[in-house]
Amino acid sequence: MKKRFVIVAVMIIATAFVSCKQKEAPKEEAPCEVKKVITIEHLQKAIKGETDASVKYATISTEAAKKKMPNTANMFAAASAAEAVHIANHQNALKQLGETYEYTAEAPVLNAD
Repeated sequence: MKKRFVIVAVMIIATAFVSCKQKEAPKEEAPCEVKKVITIEHLQKAIKGETDASVKYATISTEAAKKKMPNTANMFAAASAAEAVHIANHQNALKQLGETYEYTAEAPVLNAD
């Protein structure tokens, strides 16, 4: 699954760059450099969202484990790990564009319910 996602992401990015190089964009379209900047911004926003989700899921997993709910803890730990894979994929895509982005999320405060 991870390999397939990386392949699809690379294909999408490669298609965007190839299409920019092969055709001259009409005047109303943004130039390739603007499209690259927009792609980078979207990847950075995706990293932020995936990081926030991963931290939230890890926190819920920890709380579920404390409450002796191993199945719930395992499910949220797996979801957190999946988000970490997404983060790595986005980081790799940014690296291919010559950029890096680091984001650190704070652990959320959970209700006492």
